[in-house]
Amino acid sequence: MAGFPSPCVSDTTLLVDLREGGITRYVFRLPTVWLAPDVVVEEELEPAHAERLLRFGLQKRELTGDQVEEVVALAQRYLGPSRADLFCLVLAKAEHATLVTSDKSLREAAEQEGIPVHGTLWILDFLVRNDLVPRQQAAAALRRMVENNRWLPQAEVNDRLRQWRRSGE
Repeated sequence: MAGFPSPCVSDTTLLVDLREGGITRYVFRLPTVWLAPDVVVEEELEPAHAERLLRFGLQKRELTGDQVEEVVALAQRYLGPSRADLFCLVLAKAEHATLVTSDKSLREAAEQEGIPVHGTLWILDFLVRNDLVPRQQAAAALRRMVENNRWLPQAEVNDRLRQWRRSGE
C-alpha cells in the first residue's frame, strides 16, 4: 500500500472523527505507526476511548523538556491552536511525521512550520482509493461524522458523498 506516510501523529479531532464515523479499526490497519502526545491521550480523550486506541496500536509519546519549551514558544506565535494541539505539532516535527488533524488553526500552523499535514477526508479518500473501506461505508461514516457535529468542510463532504454515490452505482 504505497503512498501512505509513516509515522503519523494524530490530534484529538482526528481520533474523535474516526470514533464518530465508526472507522477507527480500519485506520489502524494502515501501514503506518500512529503516534499521539501523552497529553492528548491522557487529558483530551475519554478514558475508554483512549484505552481502545492504545489497544488498536496508538503509541503514546511524552515530550522532552526542550520540546515542551518549544510548545510554549509556539503558543506565543500561534494563538489559534490549543496547547494540546501544539504538543501534536511538536511531536510531528520531532518524529519527522505527518500530522493528521481536522483542526484548521493547527493545520495552518503546521503548514507554516513546514510539517506535512492532512485531515480526516484525506484518510477516508485513501481508505476508499485502496479498497480498504467500501465507498458506501465511507459515505455512511462521513454522514455520521457530520450528524455528530464534527468540523469538516461541508463543500468537500458533499463532493465526496456525490462521488462515492456515483461510483457505487
